[in-house]
Amino acid sequence: MPAPPPQPPKPTAPDMSNVILAWQTDFRNADYETPYRLKGLGLLDGADGNFINDGSNAAVKTYFATYPDGQKAFCLQQLNDTETDRAEFNLFVRSATKTILGKEFLFENYFYIPSDYKLSSATDKWLIINAVDDALGYLPKWQTLFLGNSSAHPEVAVGQTDLLIDHHAYPSGSLYEYLCRLHNYPIPTGRWFKLSWYQKFDAHHGKIKLWIDDRSVFDLSGLLTEDNTTNPNDYFYISISKLYGDPHGTFPRAIWVSNISLYNVTAPAAK
Repeated sequence: MPAPPPQPPKPTAPDMSNVILAWQTDFRNADYETPYRLKGLGLLDGADGNFINDGSNAAVKTYFATYPDGQKAFCLQQLNDTETDRAEFNLFVRSATKTILGKEFLFENYFYIPSDYKLSSATDKWLIINAVDDALGYLPKWQTLFLGNSSAHPEVAVGQTDLLIDHHAYPSGSLYEYLCRLHNYPIPTGRWFKLSWYQKFDAHHGKIKLWIDDRSVFDLSGLLTEDNTTNPNDYFYISISKLYGDPHGTFPRAIWVSNISLYNVTAPAAK
């Protein structure tokens, strides 16, 4: 197991007066239901719950670190890229029978990235949040990612990372639209940092906001965040992390996550 990080900071209430806590976990009751699925997070039940998806092979390992007060941190480690190009950790927040998700929501979690984590190969990237409305794969999905230098992305300076939000539209194939981008935005490593993501569902006036350590990074409006295929019974999941790589990347590598919260927003968001 990678060296456990220091104990994560306790979650703090958002600087928003119009939110209601819908769900929260510090992993203290979490355990494995199967090698690729967690239980005890108090989210949705059974097959509609939360899962770890790595292609069901040995290229990815997961671990828990337990702290004196019972709090845990969850680790997702990618060992190599010979069997899978992706390791991901997903949480289902809406199923065909249950939901904890409103029309506007705020999602927060804490990440710890070891100091030796690198993005250095042809397809390396790290998605820190990927909000997906799984309407048979046709709904647009929005994601924030760190991107490293490569032959495919020479615009990223060598040894640096860019932070961007993109829009992945279906069913027109792998159509990515980079909406906003910050060059030379370093991945916070060697410490816990807080990620906050706000999203409003709307066919014309959708909104997405991103904060890192409570500092505003992106603030977007006028977005298509739902369309006429949206159904309240569609599955909606949030990928807390997707690790991508190729055989030229640096392995093994790991990320830690803890203190995850989901809030529903009852009025226009301000933070």
